[in-house]
Amino acid sequence: MGREDRASIKILEVMAREGRPLTWKELVEKTGLAKATVTHALKRLRRSNLVRPQLVEDVRIGWTISEKLQLRCDIFSSMISDIQKRLEKALCAIIDRKLPREETIIKMSLKESLGEEELAKLAKKLSSDISKSFREELEKTLLDVMKEIKTKLREEE
Repeated sequence: MGREDRASIKILEVMAREGRPLTWKELVEKTGLAKATVTHALKRLRRSNLVRPQLVEDVRIGWTISEKLQLRCDIFSSMISDIQKRLEKALCAIIDRKLPREETIIKMSLKESLGEEELAKLAKKLSSDISKSFREELEKTLLDVMKEIKTKLREEE
């Protein structure tokens, strides 16, 4: 990612965080970017329809995120929240399904008076099994979410 892209992203982040139109001067102050960098980034962002000018107090021009970008941000924010809920649910299901079985294995192993090295190997294997289950569930969830995002973006166009 080039310096110009980082400047544009920084400006968009500040705009999103502030949630109101910002003047060029405010963008320079809040981003810490050079004046010329802000000017060039705003031109690029405007050409890309990511920001738009807006009157502030009927006298100054402020810059704000475009409606189209805001809509996409809202969609992605909603999707991220949904992903978090799905992953929490998946993790709980994995724990509910895996841990009782793993607990039985651990109890049986402890009765056998395993040495520290054998216990470490067992812990590693159990951790690997749980990680694999979670990874599989994560991949499935992400695939479902990506399909939903693709559908929503098509509907938006």
